[in-house]
Amino acid sequence: MTSAPIDLALLYVALFSVILLIIRLAVTRLFKVYPAFFAFLCVCAVLQGAAIVFGVSDRLYFFTYIILQPVRIFLSGLVVWELFRVIFKNYAGLRSLSEWAMGVAAGIGLFGFVLSLVGSGAAFKPSPSVQMLLRIERGVDMGLVIFVLIMLYFVSRYPIKLPRNNVAHTILYSIWFLGDAGILLASSFLSRPVAERLVNTGQTLFEIGCYLGWILLLSKEGEHRETQVRKPISAETEKALIIELDSLNQMLERAGRSIFRQ
Repeated sequence: MTSAPIDLALLYVALFSVILLIIRLAVTRLFKVYPAFFAFLCVCAVLQGAAIVFGVSDRLYFFTYIILQPVRIFLSGLVVWELFRVIFKNYAGLRSLSEWAMGVAAGIGLFGFVLSLVGSGAAFKPSPSVQMLLRIERGVDMGLVIFVLIMLYFVSRYPIKLPRNNVAHTILYSIWFLGDAGILLASSFLSRPVAERLVNTGQTLFEIGCYLGWILLLSKEGEHRETQVRKPISAETEKALIIELDSLNQMLERAGRSIFRQ
């Protein structure tokens, strides 16, 4: 079997997986909890459907990609912001941290964009517009990875109880960004045949795995069944960490109010 039928088969599997995930979010009403994520998945489905109908080398797919990929990149940022607000909804100070963390993420994203320029001499060179979108996507992914890791740090350090869906979504989305950024960055330094194989096959397989993870782990019950990521600790340690978390939250809340008044 040549690579073309394999790539087409993988596109069908990816499209089926993302449509199944969209249906699951609709049936469980989770699209109301994660509207940006739902919109992100819909854009992914349209892009994969266009790749099947037109073919990735067709001009119609090219124009579809040029139009929808910026929307997809923008929505990926909204998904992380949405997740941050949901996780820290009871901590106003930590929610204000999101603005500072987004600034750090933007700096990391710019670094990722500059780093991707270093690999511009590789043999893998799509059209200038597609190449620019890939670089922007790499930079955004690297920045959002940092943003998600900040969330994971607080969730794993402090005894914060979260709905199981939030934990699963955070972990899977961080894996999504790490994998996507890694694949796209690696493609900048590889020869054209290897880079195309990595992007066409490797990235599609990676996305299928993430879709299946969301399908299996997100559920209606998961919004009400709380879990704690941190390992079991003694009552004294838990009390001390809760005090530390409350103090940090209050400090950030006061700092946010002071900056806002200025």
